[in-house]
Amino acid sequence: MFEHIQPIDLRAERRKRRLIFSIALSLLLAGYLYYELKNISEERRASQFFAALQQEDYQEAYRIWQPTTSYHFDDFMEDWGRNGLQGPIHQYRIEDSRARGSGVLVRIRVNDAETTPLWVEKKDKRLSFPPMRPSGPPASRGRRVLIAVIVFSLMLAAYLYYEFRTSAEKEG
Repeated sequence: MFEHIQPIDLRAERRKRRLIFSIALSLLLAGYLYYELKNISEERRASQFFAALQQEDYQEAYRIWQPTTSYHFDDFMEDWGRNGLQGPIHQYRIEDSRARGSGVLVRIRVNDAETTPLWVEKKDKRLSFPPMRPSGPPASRGRRVLIAVIVFSLMLAAYLYYEFRTSAEKEG
């Protein structure tokens, strides 16, 4: 009567669970990497700009800025020169970037002072001051990495618990 029923292959079941777990983990990792790297070209453009300012190569920084016809080099020097808004740039670090409509709002910490918002257009990488006032504190990358590590650890712990529980049920 039950000859057509095959015994359960425990190895195949374990491989199946591992495959499902690996796919879920891969999808989470892909989503996290996409979130972290989606604005990389705009962040790179902002970094090039601040590197030129740090080296006091104001002509190159002005070229990277891609100014409109009404924003002359003298205006640029007033904003970004040695006596400008930030003063001389000794160090900078990109803190955060968020896509907003046609551009990306990049927050840069300059000289370990308050973060400076910078707008980078997606289509032509043109820099400007942000069209809107940034809201809320920037989310630090360290915090986002910590959250990702915690999520991955919880997934791994859940998988190991499930494996332990199923193997204990089979033994007892």
